[in-house]
Amino acid sequence: MITFDSMLVSDKTIARGDRTLKCFALKVVEDTSVRTLIKQFSADFNVSLFSTSAAQDDFDHINIPLQAKNISYNMTFAGIAFEAKLNSVSAVVKQKKDGTYMTTYTFTFVKELDPAVDGIISATFKNKYVDEKGKKQLTQYATTLDKV
Repeated sequence: MITFDSMLVSDKTIARGDRTLKCFALKVVEDTSVRTLIKQFSADFNVSLFSTSAAQDDFDHINIPLQAKNISYNMTFAGIAFEAKLNSVSAVVKQKKDGTYMTTYTFTFVKELDPAVDGIISATFKNKYVDEKGKKQLTQYATTLDKV
């Protein structure tokens, strides 16, 4: 089981051939002095491009297309369960002002349309809350993936 907290940053309906699908993207930001998130996917696709720390990476932006691999998960996002296929993973590595690194991952998924589920997912799109400092932050939701 793969677990992480994520934010819904893209939500649209697409046509693929004669099928209409929901396409959505989840964003995860990880302080990467020790990288943990992407290693959870090592059984599903090649993660060797990612070093153990972002400071050791040979890239600053990468996109890994995965549509051809047909990787399906039973997904739970924000308490809603459904099946989705991983379409792509992108990662951006940035060095912060304090010298530490962070990696921002974007996981793009597609799923069959389901009116009972899709509206609930869409309601989380760029949902914000006010943190203890009075700043608006994107709400993160518990996310789990179990490979089908």
